[in-house]
Amino acid sequence: SEVLLASPYFVPGERGVLALREAAAGVRVSLVTNSLATTDEPLAHFGYARYRVALLDMGVALYELMPRTSRIDDDAPGASLGRLHAKLAVVDGRWLSIGSMNMDRRSAHSNTEMALIVDSPVLASQASALLHSQRMPHSYQLRTRPGERDEPARLQWVATEGEGEVVHASEPSLNWGRRLRLSMISALVGEELL
Repeated sequence: SEVLLASPYFVPGERGVLALREAAAGVRVSLVTNSLATTDEPLAHFGYARYRVALLDMGVALYELMPRTSRIDDDAPGASLGRLHAKLAVVDGRWLSIGSMNMDRRSAHSNTEMALIVDSPVLASQASALLHSQRMPHSYQLRTRPGERDEPARLQWVATEGEGEVVHASEPSLNWGRRLRLSMISALVGEELL
């Protein structure tokens, strides 16, 4: 009935998208990952960014962690980024996958990483509750807005402020210079290396 994923580096590739499409057809699927502002691997984030619209279109809920310094409810000067480093999945409130393995092709095929799958409703619900209470409220929730005329759908990053919301029409912390630099570099780096 529900799949909750948390991964700092999430590049699903074609196979991952197909698996998520099948899952999202019958269950709620949510992903929590780093935003560009909180990631320490901007190329991996750029690889994930290619899939955001497709994931949203198939019904996957996307959350990108906000940096502490830009969180609306946290105005402490010099606060740390609060980067996500958890690598876990909770399935149906029963199974918990946790370990060093990111949910990407490189972790599955190139790196020597591991994940442990635990059949424990208690641990699964604790991990899910932690993500719901600590990470998701401090994240942008992504959504699409229809494009005008022949324009494709546009992404929006939505942050909660009290009872209202703050909507960003472009990716927070991505100016044109950084976008150009990342798109040029990412053209030289194959997705299997991200």
